[in-house]
Amino acid sequence: MFSLNEQTAKLANLNLRAELHGEETNVAVDLKIEAKMSNDVLSEFDPDLKSSFYKKDADAAQAELIDDPSRLAKLKFPKMAPLKYGYEGAGYEAVINWGVSGKDDVRLLQVKIDGFRFDCQDGGTVGLSFRAIAHPTPEEIGRLSELVQREITLSLYPPSPEEQLKQQMDALDDEDDE
Repeated sequence: MFSLNEQTAKLANLNLRAELHGEETNVAVDLKIEAKMSNDVLSEFDPDLKSSFYKKDADAAQAELIDDPSRLAKLKFPKMAPLKYGYEGAGYEAVINWGVSGKDDVRLLQVKIDGFRFDCQDGGTVGLSFRAIAHPTPEEIGRLSELVQREITLSLYPPSPEEQLKQQMDALDDEDDE
C-alpha cells in the first residue's frame, strides 16, 4: 500500500472548496503534490509495475560493478508520456513538517488520495504527482496556503488493516442499500 516517510515534495496547488454532506457544508481542500523519487515507489502500487517500465542498463559505465538485481534504471519505452494510474486510497494520515520541533506540524486525518500520474525517467527516477483531499481547520488552511509552490516534507500513512477492513465493510453496506 502506498505510503511516504518524510519525502521531499512540492505543494504544487491548493484548491479550497465546499463539500455538501446532506444539509451540512464542510470546508475541503485539494492538495496537488509533486515529488521526484526512486522508481522503487512503483512497487508500492504493484510488484510488477517497476519491471514493466524499466530494465537493467547493461550499457552504463561500470554496470558490472552494480550487483543489485533490483536495480532497474533504463527505461524500456523512453518516448512514453506520463501515465495516469487509477489508485485511490482513503483514511490516510498526512503530516507536513512545520518547524523543527514537530509540535506545529500540519496533521491531516481521514485524507483521500487519488489522481496519480507517473512520469518515468531514464536513470531510475519517477516524477510522481497526486491529489490529497482533506478537511483542515482554518489555522491549517492558513499554514498550507503559505506552502503553495514550495518544497515540503510530507509523510503519508495508510490506514491500519482494521481501518481498511472497516472501510471495505462500509462500502459493501452502501452497495446493499442501493
